[in-house]
Amino acid sequence: MKKLITSFLTVAIFALFSPGVALGRQQPLATKNALQSATSYWPLNGNSNDAKGSNNGTDTSVAYGPQYGKFGQGVLYNGSNSTISMGNPASLQLTGNFTICTWVNFVSIPTGQYASLMEYGATVSTYPYYGIVEGYDSAGSGHISLFSGTGGNTYFTGTTVLAAGKWYFVCGVLSGTGSNQAAIYVNGILDTQGTLGNPSASTGNFYLGSWRAAAGYWNGDQDDTFVFPVALSSTTIADLYTPRSLEGSGISR
Repeated sequence: MKKLITSFLTVAIFALFSPGVALGRQQPLATKNALQSATSYWPLNGNSNDAKGSNNGTDTSVAYGPQYGKFGQGVLYNGSNSTISMGNPASLQLTGNFTICTWVNFVSIPTGQYASLMEYGATVSTYPYYGIVEGYDSAGSGHISLFSGTGGNTYFTGTTVLAAGKWYFVCGVLSGTGSNQAAIYVNGILDTQGTLGNPSASTGNFYLGSWRAAAGYWNGDQDDTFVFPVALSSTTIADLYTPRSLEGSGISR
C-alpha cells in the first residue's frame, strides 16, 4: 500500500512539473509541431528578438515591462511614432499559405484612423502584402482586417468589435486557393472567412506597431507574436490561445 501511494505521488508530481503536461492536459502533437514550424516568434520579453528564427527587430520609441504584457513582459506603443522593424529577410517573404497571430491590448481604440498590428511589404505605392490591421475600412473602429495579396488593396474585415483595456489573441490564416480560403480568428474562435490572393516578395519591410513606419500607429500593448509559413487548423489556433500553449514545444517565452 505504501509503495502504491509513493508511485501515485511520483506520477502526480511528474504531471505537475513536466513540460507539456498541465494538470492532466497533454499538449497536442499538432500544436507542438506547429510551434516548431514557426518562421518567427517574438515574445517581446524586454526586447524584439526572435526566439524561433533570426529575425530580430529594431525598436523605435517603444517601452517594455510586465505591465505591458499578457505573459511576463510585453511592449508598449505610444500611438505617435512607436514601431518595430524586422527589415525584409527572405524568411518573411511569404508566397503561399500562412498564419499570423498576435496578442494585443489597446489603451484606446483609434478613431478616424487605422492601427497596424503587423504588416509586411507596404511601400509608398503598395498596400501590405500580408498583415493584420484594426479599423481599416467602413466597418469602423475595433474591427480586424486581414490583408493578403501582391500589394493591391486586398483584404476583408471581421465582425468582432475589440474594446480598449482587454487582451485579444488575433490570428489571420491563408489556406490554399478558391473562395473563403482565408480566415480571421479572435481569441481562438473563427470570426470571419473571406477570399484573398497569395502574397509575394516585396521591397517593403516587416513591421509591428505601424504601417511602413509612416502610418497606422496605435497606443497599446503587444505580446507573443507569431508568423507561420503554413495554414494552421482551427483546433491548433484554439489551443494556441490557451495560457500554457508553448509547453513541450521546445521554445519558450
